[in-house]
Amino acid sequence: MVMNKKFFINLCLVVNVVLYFVAIGLWISIPDELTICGSITIFNLSLSVFVFLLDKPRFSFLYQSEQFKRFLVHAINGLLVFFILGLINYVSFKHPIQWDFTSRKSNTLTQQTAQVLKSIDEEVTFIVFSRKADFGSFRQLLELFKFQKSNVQIDFVDIELMPHLVQKYNVTKNNSVVVEYKGKNLIVEDVDELHLVNAMVRLSKREDPLIGVVTGHGEISWQEQSKDGLSALKVLLTNSNYLIQEIALSQVNEISSAVSVVVIWGPKEGFFDSEIKVLRDYLKNGGKLLVALDPQINGDKLGALRKLITEYDISISNDLVLDRLKHVNQSNGTVPIVEKLNPDHPVTKGIEGVFFPLSSSVMIVDNSEKAEVLAETTPFPASWADKNPKELLTGKMSYDDKVDTQGPIGLMAISSDKDTKAKVVAFGTSNFILNSYARFSKNFNLVLNSVAWLAGADELISFNIPTLRDEPVFISGPLIGTIFYFSVVFSPLILVIISIAFYRRRSKL
Repeated sequence: MVMNKKFFINLCLVVNVVLYFVAIGLWISIPDELTICGSITIFNLSLSVFVFLLDKPRFSFLYQSEQFKRFLVHAINGLLVFFILGLINYVSFKHPIQWDFTSRKSNTLTQQTAQVLKSIDEEVTFIVFSRKADFGSFRQLLELFKFQKSNVQIDFVDIELMPHLVQKYNVTKNNSVVVEYKGKNLIVEDVDELHLVNAMVRLSKREDPLIGVVTGHGEISWQEQSKDGLSALKVLLTNSNYLIQEIALSQVNEISSAVSVVVIWGPKEGFFDSEIKVLRDYLKNGGKLLVALDPQINGDKLGALRKLITEYDISISNDLVLDRLKHVNQSNGTVPIVEKLNPDHPVTKGIEGVFFPLSSSVMIVDNSEKAEVLAETTPFPASWADKNPKELLTGKMSYDDKVDTQGPIGLMAISSDKDTKAKVVAFGTSNFILNSYARFSKNFNLVLNSVAWLAGADELISFNIPTLRDEPVFISGPLIGTIFYFSVVFSPLILVIISIAFYRRRSKL
């Protein structure tokens, strides 16, 4: 019975020591799991008290020995050193210093980012919406922001465990980051330094950009919630802190300079000369125009508006673009798919796989210095612009070398006038962002990027830095595990074994 009790006590001691190492490891590796870490720690402390009470006579003898007294002195000294190191570590954490030895400073935020962070006077919160397994990749990037600015807060939301927060912030895509500042927030889906900084720039603006939506010509309704409306786009713009206001050009003499962007989306009726004059004056004063014109099969009524857009080296013809090679299935080529848009322009960078149903051609004037096509079809003979849109009604569309234009055909173009500061983004179709396509986020992202570029809401929409050869040195998960076990488990365990060996040797002398 005595042997059984002694064996039980020794077993509890071994378990107790092992659990202390386990508890330390858990607090270091998963500090966010307070329930698990706290439960094991409390159980381990309770086990220590239980072992002491179970074998109190032996422990009392041990406490009164000279060896324990010497051990206690060394332990207290060790704790003092530990607390000093802890204090140094805390001060270093609050006021970190780091050196980037890469040749192009690829582990450091750009100078533009540093300036933005310096100008922000209140706390910025990054809320990561992702699965827990992906938290690490976001933490590595966001910690660079926190290193640069101490009042940066980083929170993580597991989308599988906290769906109520996903719904609260209207997050629709995994691996997104919500940026909060001064009670406003923006959702960043393409998470990198550039997009995060742009979000902070927009949130720090005193006034939200105002979008003026032109009405009165049969344009698509922004209020309509059916499949043929634009209410989905309106929600996205509103969530991005844009203000939306309707403008009836026939009832105004000028467009206020407070309007950041004027939108003409899918008009069916013509514009009066007075309305064209209002638009022309607005652009001459540095205005920004987003326009989408559909093919008019029963006769062109938008000649005056097309002529105005041509003044900015963009030509939207009344024709129908076909692409027999890359198009939506069963569309007979009338819904071209552009797999790769211009990768160098901030509006289209990173966007792929956008489709343009029933689109007019959008071309630029030859040798234009202020306009460029950002999306186009495949080359001829796969694609062309059919100058007789009525062929669509018969379903028999074929290339006519006398009137049709050979591909590649532009589907989207932009123009920027350096003298007047006017900007124009033109599409050959308005249908690609209808509510019925709300689940095709790439289409909507293209329009959102266009609005941001026009409004100047993304002042740092691209960094003026050369292409980097070095990649940021982010430690992988397996390597972190290896470092953890060697530095936290094996190294201390070896030191403990060496210490016990020296202690036993000295006790025998």
